[in-house]
Amino acid sequence: MILRVVKPGPFTTVQDFGRYGYQDVGVPVCGAMDTFALAVGNAMLGNEIGRALSPGAAALEATIRGPEIAVESGSGCVVAAGGDLGLRVNGTPVDSFVCKRVERGDVLSFVPGTPGENARRSARTLLCVSGGIDVPLVMGSRSTYARASLGGVEGRALRAGDRLTTGEPDLLWELSDGFALEESNAPLGKALVESSLHRRTLDVVMGMQCDRFTEKAIETFFGSPYTVSADSDRMGIRFIGKAVEHRGGADIVSDAICAGAVQIPGNGMPVAMAADRQTTGGYTKIGALAPHSVSALAYLSPGDEIRFVRASRERGVEELRERMRALEQIIMARTRFRARPRVPRVVAARGPKILRVRVLGRDYDVVWEEVF
Repeated sequence: MILRVVKPGPFTTVQDFGRYGYQDVGVPVCGAMDTFALAVGNAMLGNEIGRALSPGAAALEATIRGPEIAVESGSGCVVAAGGDLGLRVNGTPVDSFVCKRVERGDVLSFVPGTPGENARRSARTLLCVSGGIDVPLVMGSRSTYARASLGGVEGRALRAGDRLTTGEPDLLWELSDGFALEESNAPLGKALVESSLHRRTLDVVMGMQCDRFTEKAIETFFGSPYTVSADSDRMGIRFIGKAVEHRGGADIVSDAICAGAVQIPGNGMPVAMAADRQTTGGYTKIGALAPHSVSALAYLSPGDEIRFVRASRERGVEELRERMRALEQIIMARTRFRARPRVPRVVAARGPKILRVRVLGRDYDVVWEEVF
């Protein structure tokens, strides 16, 4: 397909699983804020899922309000994977995590819902497409790093008039139209997605420089509510609340920063490192978020209130295993959906009957009659 950007939205960028292997030269990983949601959307479409050192199919990550996009040529399926920003196709609402066929002349837009329409609106969503967004690979990834004008479309957020080409889709992509992520077909995947979207507690695995904080500081960190600051961005989610006291100062010799690392700078306010995080940092880290909580960062908006909860390293490992099992469930559910019996349309009602059957996008007439 060729997609034309009519309205770009506040900050819409091309993102994949991330740019791994270059942190030693100061290049951040970047990638989608919620890589699990991206993997789910790609799995539903039959795209390459992505993992470390393999970026998978790229999608469009929209922030606060989504773009308006016209399909100029071709056809394919799309999935809104992430928060509910109100996806519409030709004005008709399409739920998140539902595959929807689009073709030439169709218009995709995002219309914010009225108060109360959605139980939980979110800061971001990913628009996944059959074949992925096909922009040039830069250091092995299509992800946009706007701070350095790297990757994506000229290293920037989308602009009106941009044209995007999609990659080669899965051979059976047409059979995914209507496939939805549901508790009945992929209960674990559905549960994990909902957990990230609605999470109001963030699980922290203690470590890093936790010895640089007093016992009172640790009690404050886990016992107090924190509010998301308006200064948050893709680099880090900043929180406002009770200050966390240091033992011996906030500065350390700079060391590596992982996804979800929770820094406590000199002002005592926690900062959770996100997709565009720096490669190294010189502030003390009280710990790191478990995988599901890292995903939850994508959906937090300024003013949201959260609490930090102590978690074990074993829990973090189990969450990664849960994700692998969930993706396996989704792929199996997609296979069952594509293979489900389809009732053909009867063209002639009397005498020999003609059934019109569609196989891989082509129509065939099959003549049949009952013999007793």
